[in-house]
Amino acid sequence: MNLYIYIFKEKFPNVIRLAFTIAETYEHPTNNTSAYINLEREDIISFMTEKYRGPIKNELIPEDRDVYETEIVLQFSKPFSLSVIDEALEGVVFTKSTTSEITTYLVENSPIAKLEVTSKSFTIYVNKEKIYLYYKW
Repeated sequence: MNLYIYIFKEKFPNVIRLAFTIAETYEHPTNNTSAYINLEREDIISFMTEKYRGPIKNELIPEDRDVYETEIVLQFSKPFSLSVIDEALEGVVFTKSTTSEITTYLVENSPIAKLEVTSKSFTIYVNKEKIYLYYKW
């Protein structure tokens, strides 16, 4: 988990390649959601992403549009300590607040805009100003 935060905190990574380090394949429950399945790690029970799909730029090529992840959600089988998150964010400026069962990290000047963390999951909300488009037509 801290690997994902560490990778994201300074540069927007290629999420698809990152996903396939722990998953064999994926499915699309909705047009903008990818659920990675057949996970290689037993400690991860769910890995999903939400995507932004921009307008088509060239009508002759329907794939010619900006597509990037806006949220990355990982759910784990066992609880983890918030100290792992704090350690992974070392070196960047962030604020941390806790309400009920969710701890929120707001990260400055990073591809991570916000993290929402529970005892068994975390969601990375991507800073749209720091997007890097790996696949262009």
